[in-house]
Amino acid sequence: MSEHRNTGVLLDERRALTEYLDSLLQEIPTAPEPAVVAPQPRIQIPAPVREPVVEAGEAVRTQPASAVGEPVRPDWAEGTFQCLTFSVAGLTLAVPLVKLNGVIEVPEEITPMPGHQPWFLGLIRHLERQVKVVDIGRIVLPQGREYSPVEPAHVILIDDSRWGIACEGETQMLTLPEHGVRWRTSRGKRPWLAGTVIEHMCAILDVDALASELATGQWSAADAAKDSGSG
Repeated sequence: MSEHRNTGVLLDERRALTEYLDSLLQEIPTAPEPAVVAPQPRIQIPAPVREPVVEAGEAVRTQPASAVGEPVRPDWAEGTFQCLTFSVAGLTLAVPLVKLNGVIEVPEEITPMPGHQPWFLGLIRHLERQVKVVDIGRIVLPQGREYSPVEPAHVILIDDSRWGIACEGETQMLTLPEHGVRWRTSRGKRPWLAGTVIEHMCAILDVDALASELATGQWSAADAAKDSGSG
């Protein structure tokens, strides 16, 4: 009886995770408001100019128009590519290998920085430089989902080792074909997402966009106070 109950729980969790991964790709960006066009002064229309005649057999080169909503594949995802996967609160995330600067064990102490947002864990020292360590679970998990951070085991280094992603347990290598990924058509509210792989139940991180978002200074004391006040 307990075996059937456990199977049902696992199926429910997988279904919920699949729905979440699908929802990441279904974000539609808000349409921009139409610009107000000022009336144009009347101008004199010049005489028509005769178009040059194109000889038969001469090809006219035109740039193909990009389809609206067409998935955009990153440059590093041409053909088959490799990713490093890791787990955060039951969600598997993947970092493209070409964007990875290394994986290190969590040091005995992460130097906290008071006044920052909860997802900023603090600083660690690695190869004579300060690495800013983040709890990415607080960034990527949907609002309302229960999240209890566990003690991280490793730090994944990205953006020339400026940032470190704290992760749980073991990391694994994953080889993916580009056609096996559902690529994002728009970054929407989640610029950190490059695409999802339902077969492996994981989300691929856009490391450049994630690092850019982290570097905007959103972990300042003012923003942390604003978040605590709104919660």
